[in-house]
Amino acid sequence: MPPKPPTACRTPRCAGYAVSQGYCKDCGPVPISAPETPIPQSRHDYHKAWKKLYNTSRWRYTVQPAVLRRDPICKKCNHNPSEVADHVKDHRGDLKMFYDLSNLRGVCKECHDEKTGTEHGFKRNENLPPTPTGNLPEPGSVPPNVDFTSLLNLDRKKRQE
Repeated sequence: MPPKPPTACRTPRCAGYAVSQGYCKDCGPVPISAPETPIPQSRHDYHKAWKKLYNTSRWRYTVQPAVLRRDPICKKCNHNPSEVADHVKDHRGDLKMFYDLSNLRGVCKECHDEKTGTEHGFKRNENLPPTPTGNLPEPGSVPPNVDFTSLLNLDRKKRQE
């Protein structure tokens, strides 16, 4: 097999020929160094290490459906239907606790989100201002003195002609 023709170095404005990984012997590949300070994790990445457990076939097709069949009504509020198989004690990646049926209960989505938010130090919509109270109009009611023709960009003179 004939030798391959030389290629140019990947470094801009370098006249050398590539030797290793597209760089010449003078430029060489730039080593990737670790960042000096650790990158802070997002508040939603608290379970990133064991997130893959929730995608296993054992969890999705055996354990989770069994819990939802066993607990058709939410075990926390006793009102809504169960939608989520919730761990009573946080498993932290421990397989025995993750698949233990006595550590699982069926809860509704609202109760699960509330529990998870308080356990892990965050709640959904925590930075939103409080909703205003007072003289709010009824849903679907029309405020007085509303000119719908101007809202719909209708010209009364053209319409009457």
